[in-house]
Amino acid sequence: MRARLQELEAEIQKRVDADDLARLFITIPGVSTLTAAAVIAETGNPSRFPNAAAFASYVGVVPRIHQSGKRKFSGNGAIPLGNARLRRALWMPSIPTTLFSSICSSALSSQPILARSEL
Repeated sequence: MRARLQELEAEIQKRVDADDLARLFITIPGVSTLTAAAVIAETGNPSRFPNAAAFASYVGVVPRIHQSGKRKFSGNGAIPLGNARLRRALWMPSIPTTLFSSICSSALSSQPILARSEL
């Protein structure tokens, strides 16, 4: 079984090496060969999404709003819609990206401390 797993990993690596988009994905900190393969397998060509908001909606990582009569609550969790496998594949790479990316770091540093814990 381990030999078959190694064969599959080698095949995935070979396909990622042959794909320009996959090679671009793995240049992102935290994105591995398997993550890039999962994104491409689940989305096909990500350029079919008109913008980042459409992709986030497809994945299911957009903010949600709960309203009930007089009360309003805006949560920051993912909505239970979207592509769960893709959400799972992108969860771990989001950690080093948010911690080490200069764009994300500068955005987080401009937020109040209480708002950081909500991100």
